Amino acid sequence: MSNIEKRSGKSSLGCNIQIKALDYPDAGNMPSKALFYGFEKPLVCANVVFGSRSQRAPGTVQADYEIEHVLEWQIVTKFFEWVRDKKHPGNVFDSPNPAAPGKVDFCDYFKATWGADPSSAGPKFKIGTSPARNAMEHLKYAYPGNKNFEDEFVWLEDTINAPAKSHVSVPPFLYTSLLAGC
Repeated sequence: MSNIEKRSGKSSLGCNIQIKALDYPDAGNMPSKALFYGFEKPLVCANVVFGSRSQRAPGTVQADYEIEHVLEWQIVTKFFEWVRDKKHPGNVFDSPNPAAPGKVDFCDYFKATWGADPSSAGPKFKIGTSPARNAMEHLKYAYPGNKNFEDEFVWLEDTINAPAKSHVSVPPFLYTSLLAGC
């Protein structure tokens, strides 16, 4: 099962910039207070009531759960497209490049001013009491990961999590196959 394997950090594109999150904690380093989410009675085929508990559901084993976080990584990366397409559409920012005056869109502005160009680490700066990091590192550390907001991770039952991951664009009837044997 996937929760036994070490989960690497999420990675996605925002403004065509590769943005990487921190690694997930492994099963042995999950906080002891992490909740288990899944079916209330996973051994009762027709009972699809979903809930949370402080321990695994009766009849399940640790391998029946995957480590997940409640904040989907694509929310972080889709933020860039939202700013570019909805909040400030078009070329509305003054070009930060004196050699190329004019207007640029949000993504080009972000890349030029925050060092988001993959070929450049960009300037390091502090936000509050954080260590000095470049913009991409600040994004990475705002999202939970190994030794970073670990208390926000949960255990999610594999029979719920795996089909959702493999059928993200499928209509909501994707769990029909789970009940086929009932």
